[in-house]
Amino acid sequence: MAGETLLLLWLAATVITSGDAVPEEQLVVDRSNKTLQNIPPDLNGSVTTLILSENFIAMSEPDQKALLNYPKLKELHLNNNQLTNLTGKIFVTLSELKALNVSGNKIINVDPEAFSGLSSLQELDLSHNLLQSLPLDVFTGLQNLTSLRLNGNSLRTLSPFVDMKRLKSIDLEENPWNCSCELADVLKWAKVSEVQIIGTRAMCASPKDQAVKNILESNATCWSESSTAPLPNTTPIPSQPTTSLGSPAQTKNSKISNQDQDPDPDHSQPVVGNTWKFLVGVLAIVLSTSMLIVCAVKSPSWYKLLFNYRHQRLHEEEEPNGFPTGGRYSNFSLDTEQTETSAHELDAGLDDILDEVEEEEDGYIEDGYIDTGDYKDHVAEVP
Repeated sequence: MAGETLLLLWLAATVITSGDAVPEEQLVVDRSNKTLQNIPPDLNGSVTTLILSENFIAMSEPDQKALLNYPKLKELHLNNNQLTNLTGKIFVTLSELKALNVSGNKIINVDPEAFSGLSSLQELDLSHNLLQSLPLDVFTGLQNLTSLRLNGNSLRTLSPFVDMKRLKSIDLEENPWNCSCELADVLKWAKVSEVQIIGTRAMCASPKDQAVKNILESNATCWSESSTAPLPNTTPIPSQPTTSLGSPAQTKNSKISNQDQDPDPDHSQPVVGNTWKFLVGVLAIVLSTSMLIVCAVKSPSWYKLLFNYRHQRLHEEEEPNGFPTGGRYSNFSLDTEQTETSAHELDAGLDDILDEVEEEEDGYIEDGYIDTGDYKDHVAEVP
């Protein structure tokens, strides 16, 4: 009896120490805390749990080819590596994978088909990356997903989850959430579906009136406003005939849709209003100012022109009592700036006029402006 017991113990020890005899569900390969830059392609093809944490793997093309050698993987741990992008169908060959951990990387982009082919996936950890948004249908096809971790990213909102009937928990902590009605719809769906929201440290970053509030508390009002909106995977309420003015319910729904389109009043566009009146006023001020400047610059020239015109009219009115129209002094002006005749020319001209006048009127000249004798004596005195 004792010999049989020893034989059984020896067989059990042989099975445990032999790597090829270990059942597939217990075959674990741990290569964490190494200096690996790529996924090793020469491991046991029956490995079910592959731990590659704390390395320098970036999931390049050689890494995708290496995963082809492990079709029976059920757990893949790539946390704390150098991943930046999850390209389309990167894990498509791992149809039996149940747990995928890519946390603690530098992932900024996730392709809409990044998780394509993971129909058996139950746990997905995307925490502590650099995600700012997720594609609309990125989780489509993950019908067996039960746990989703999105904490520690830069996410602001989420799209409604579709075909995730087995989801049990979502971690939304440490993200700058925009607590608008879009996020409220997701939270309401989670509440109706009895999905646990891990959000004790999930706070709103916008809008301003809800900042630093817990996402579960800040959206209570928005839930009541969007209560008429159909939930995912539910049958929408059939439309009812209305009059031309519309029923009260339809009016309420139109207000709700407007609020959904612009949930953040701080970022709404300003109303144009009377901007055109303001522009007209500015244009009038500019034109008035320009006219004043032109008048100020041109006023001396205009004043001189007006003065000369008035003097010329005055001379024309007094001309019948003065010299003849055709005489040399018909253009005589009191403006010294216009007098161009020298004293000798005036003297010569005056002698000619006196000779003509003496022949006709015996030397007597009646002039309202000039006394001939006095002017001649005055001219003679000039050196």
